[in-house]
Amino acid sequence: MKKILYVQDALNYNAVNTEFIDFIYGLTGCRISAFFFEDKETARKLSIQQADWEGISDLKATAVTQLREICNENVRRFTTACHVRDIPYSISRMSRQLDGIVQESRYADLLLLDVGDYDDTVPGDFARELLCYVECPVIIMPLTFLGVEELVFTYDGRESSSYAIKQFTYLLPLLGNYKAVVVCINPGMIDEAEWNKFREWIDGCYARIEFLYAEGNVAEELFEILRKRDHPFIVMGAYGSGLVSELLNPSQADPVIQLTSHAIFIAHQ
Repeated sequence: MKKILYVQDALNYNAVNTEFIDFIYGLTGCRISAFFFEDKETARKLSIQQADWEGISDLKATAVTQLREICNENVRRFTTACHVRDIPYSISRMSRQLDGIVQESRYADLLLLDVGDYDDTVPGDFARELLCYVECPVIIMPLTFLGVEELVFTYDGRESSSYAIKQFTYLLPLLGNYKAVVVCINPGMIDEAEWNKFREWIDGCYARIEFLYAEGNVAEELFEILRKRDHPFIVMGAYGSGLVSELLNPSQADPVIQLTSHAIFIAHQ
């Protein structure tokens, strides 16, 4: 692996992110290219909250200044944390522009994404859109991080799920000694030959494997399985359609908030 991107709203920096970045750096030894984006629309919202429309220009200017000070402080907190942990990094600051990050992802191996509630939803609108268009695998960073005790792979026999598992395994080979839990989704619908080939491949990659099965209301059952796991690192397939899209649907607010306490790896072609 050569390049890891880290995308963060400069206004809502979560110090826990550095703990997770340190974990990923320990596995890869890769320099972190951090992108802190700043949203001027936030300043407008802040100024409107403080007063009526009269005198809004002065308040807006004050809000912009306050916003910049908060962003500067958050960037400083990040750089200090990286220095303390000896994590090599670079920093770019930008407006909230999807195209720029997508273009950067085209030549990156992995993107670390904070999906905090800066858009009042989890994941936020910006993060949700980025997940649809990003051109490298993504790790949705956990809101809290207490380490990883096991890997959880979701597998449904489709190309997207096997692709995600393979990408995760190739990018983070040092996790091969961790316990791997394969959640087989609707096993009766998976071709037997496909299943046998997958079993042969994954048995050669992970020493300790447990197989679980989810049927019927897959999203609900999968949430229940994941809720019971102890500090898992979750691996899922294509974001744009199917199971992952359903899991991250805004209507699933409570389960999604629960999932954000875990790291989630997503890859799509």
